[in-house]
Amino acid sequence: MMGTLRFFMASCVVLFHLTESVPNIGMLAVVFFYAISGYLITLVLNETYKFQVKAFTENRVLRLYPAYLVTLAVGLGISLSESFKSFHHVWTITGSPLDILGNALIFPWGLVSGTTIHQFRVIPSSWSVGVELCCYAILVLFTARNIKTAMTTAALAAIWYIYITYYVTDQLLKYFPVPAAMLPFSLGAIAYFISRHSEILRQISQNQKLQASIFASCLITFTAIWYYSITTSTLIVNHWSYYANMALAFATVVVVNKARMTGLIGRIDKYLGDLAYPMFLGHFIYAFFVWRLFGGEQRGWVIFAIAYPVTILASALIVKFVDQPINKIRNRVRDSARSEVDLPAPIQTP
Repeated sequence: MMGTLRFFMASCVVLFHLTESVPNIGMLAVVFFYAISGYLITLVLNETYKFQVKAFTENRVLRLYPAYLVTLAVGLGISLSESFKSFHHVWTITGSPLDILGNALIFPWGLVSGTTIHQFRVIPSSWSVGVELCCYAILVLFTARNIKTAMTTAALAAIWYIYITYYVTDQLLKYFPVPAAMLPFSLGAIAYFISRHSEILRQISQNQKLQASIFASCLITFTAIWYYSITTSTLIVNHWSYYANMALAFATVVVVNKARMTGLIGRIDKYLGDLAYPMFLGHFIYAFFVWRLFGGEQRGWVIFAIAYPVTILASALIVKFVDQPINKIRNRVRDSARSEVDLPAPIQTP
């Protein structure tokens, strides 16, 4: 059910951004994404790549950059429109080298996320992809090595939260920068180590009816947490709901991670998961198209109602014509990494 969960979270981000009428839900979804990524990256580093950095990096580049570059090309095309700058505050060129480096490489956005540096991001949501890439590096170097390194990272990230709470004015530093993201990322890593050898969790993962019930419970609980987050004037990063969402993400990843639906449901789950990333990347760009075609408000329920299905359609095209052909290359990289791991060690001569 992980694919459907990722699709749901991507949809929450689109809802948050395009309506500007559903506060907090996008931030909660991004944090949930981080926990899922923490689990998945720790899993593949330990079980597929055995920390072969070159093969892992090649596969991640092939997974993230082709869809990104296609979306970037579309965004650069619409940037020629006179009304482009009015649609989003990050669509103003600064003339800084960061304009080129950030949009071309993605990860520089992670290095400046949470700072006051103005950023011209053709894909507005790419800041969090940049944060993810920086977190991947930390996982490779330290966090994903074992349960102790994962727990140490979580402890250090918790110290960051405490420090920001009591000594820094900008409380959103508990959301935007890499140190903040490492808390849910490390929780995802811990979830992997907990679930790796659990026979009970393996049995749960094989019960599709139970998995469906757990998934439904997750969505209901997520919605309840979101509801409580909007019943207070407290900034969400200072409200218990923000941390309850992290706990929910951790618990969900622990229980749902090994679930594999079969048949038609399994294929739908995988396909929805494939749609999540291009949806997350492109929704502002497709909303701009909708706004240019139909006019009206730049944010609200009307533009969301039209732009959301357009975003899904555009994402489906990217999956079919970009991601699926690239997956053949990714599979070769992954299989090569596995074969290298399985090779016997060479005989050492004195």
